[in-house]
Amino acid sequence: MTQRRKMTPTGMGYLYEAANAFHVRYYTQEVGEDGQLHRVQKSHKLCKRDAKHPNMGCKAVRDLRQQFMAGISAKEPSAKDMPIHQFWDRYITWCSEVRKDGTTRKRPNTIARYKYVYQHRLEKHFGKLMLSEYTPEMGTSYLDSLSAKLALNSLRDIKTVGSAIFKRAVKAKCISVNPWHEVELPEDAMRYETGHYTEAEYDAIIEALKSRLDAQTIFAIACYCGLRKGEIEGLKWEDFDSGMTQVQIQRQQSRGIIGPPKTDASIAPVRVPHQARIFLQAWWEKKGKPTTGWVFLNRFGKDPIDLHYLALVIRPLLQKAEPPIKWKGWHACRRSCVTWVIENTKGNAALAQQHARHKHMSTTVNIYKKAISAEGYKQGILEAFPEPKLLTK
Repeated sequence: MTQRRKMTPTGMGYLYEAANAFHVRYYTQEVGEDGQLHRVQKSHKLCKRDAKHPNMGCKAVRDLRQQFMAGISAKEPSAKDMPIHQFWDRYITWCSEVRKDGTTRKRPNTIARYKYVYQHRLEKHFGKLMLSEYTPEMGTSYLDSLSAKLALNSLRDIKTVGSAIFKRAVKAKCISVNPWHEVELPEDAMRYETGHYTEAEYDAIIEALKSRLDAQTIFAIACYCGLRKGEIEGLKWEDFDSGMTQVQIQRQQSRGIIGPPKTDASIAPVRVPHQARIFLQAWWEKKGKPTTGWVFLNRFGKDPIDLHYLALVIRPLLQKAEPPIKWKGWHACRRSCVTWVIENTKGNAALAQQHARHKHMSTTVNIYKKAISAEGYKQGILEAFPEPKLLTK
């Protein structure tokens, strides 16, 4: 078959026609097995010849060439390009570096999560690919292939880790663009409703834990102060004011390591409602009215408690209750707190945001706020649409 060719040396590739279609021939650089950049000639089919694309000189064909070559230029590898698995080793080492203030670049729990996601989800997927070879289509296709067995939050975790790796690669000038910015999450991914406790469930759990004042106190603080698991573990007696009406959050424990809270906004005072304060004061008296030290110690009596192990004590006690009570986890307490504040104040989301120390209102309302209780709904409708008063003579 004959090939008609019209070379157009414009710096944007050479257009030519072959097999009733228009193609562009161009040169690019690739990293060879020797680790060096090599100039390689390639060809790409732009479109078929049709009424919209009648010849190589038409604007539609030239625009296709320009768009394609712009993408090629953006992905042009540098001399620092390398296999993704090799860059991962450098990246996780960088995350673990200790700064002058004694903290690592990434929090220990974040590093642990990144390692888990990479080893279980991304390592095999990346294989021997170079950083410059990875495309958004690869990421989108991979997440789509996992959508039948992984929920949306798990898929988000994979995208977060993938994006973090390539973001660092861009900053290190190994590549020009982060392909994970364009990776799309599957529209049909499974969504699991996160749990929270109703106020009735709270009362039932407190009753079921009556033999464990420490568990009652921690559960009350989690539900009424809205503290995160690690923030409760990191509490000290000196963080509270004299009347235990307020606590200053300034540290958390993560995998046995004491560090700053999750965000800068989390470092803030939190009011201690009466429902939590009565247990806290009882615990303080039981421990001999201390003024310093960890509020909750582990079973060895030296280091802060790990609430993961306390949950193992709580679960059997809840199962023995009549009827048995489902344990929904520590973070469900934080969601409960936000939900109760908003419901009991007739919609004051700003107060809930402040109490939870969220930076953005959208986090409070869209992620933490759960459905209103049946009783709250009933009372709200009665107030919104009051029954008319009967007229008396």
